[in-house]
Amino acid sequence: MLAVLSFLVLHSMAGLPVPPSDGVSYLPSLITAQFISGLAVWLQYPMPSLLLLWALYSFWCARRHEEDEANPTLQALQGIGWEEFELLMAAAFQKRGYTVRSRSGAVSQGGVDVVLTKRCEVFLVQGSQWRARQVGAQPVRELQAVMAAARASGGFVLSAGQFSAEAQHFAREHHIELIEGPALLQLIQGLDCSTLMPEGLPTHP
Repeated sequence: MLAVLSFLVLHSMAGLPVPPSDGVSYLPSLITAQFISGLAVWLQYPMPSLLLLWALYSFWCARRHEEDEANPTLQALQGIGWEEFELLMAAAFQKRGYTVRSRSGAVSQGGVDVVLTKRCEVFLVQGSQWRARQVGAQPVRELQAVMAAARASGGFVLSAGQFSAEAQHFAREHHIELIEGPALLQLIQGLDCSTLMPEGLPTHP
């Protein structure tokens, strides 16, 4: 509404006739009228466009906020930083019987954040998509490439959102478990890192 109103006002101002000059006494009025008319000519299109973009951005932000409110996992992760989430993630896998090591400080490859071992088998965990609303196949492909190089037996990708159909299909073919939305919340809910990992997360060499 503001965009339409601003266009109508500026367009009408741009079309106003310039009063005729009638001596020196009318010169300030003439200059003012010409300035306003010229300014209206320049602003009659950019100003409504900016207001329209602002309205679209506000609508987009409102939709994202509604999506966040509709996702209990994203709501639960509000106020949690990456270091705390990494500890929760590591504690969850430790509770499953894995030996857990962090890749913090190491060169990131394929987004791998945590290395798990169990019965001489290695598993890689990617948690960098933890706050993503939609995850495509690319992060899963990157993890699989690192798994192949490390000869890992399997991998995990965690996200509070959802994985695309392509990502799910690729994961099934390459021994990668996708933990999304409610499953992620169930994985980390109720964990006490101070008890499960009192000394923090050891670093993978």
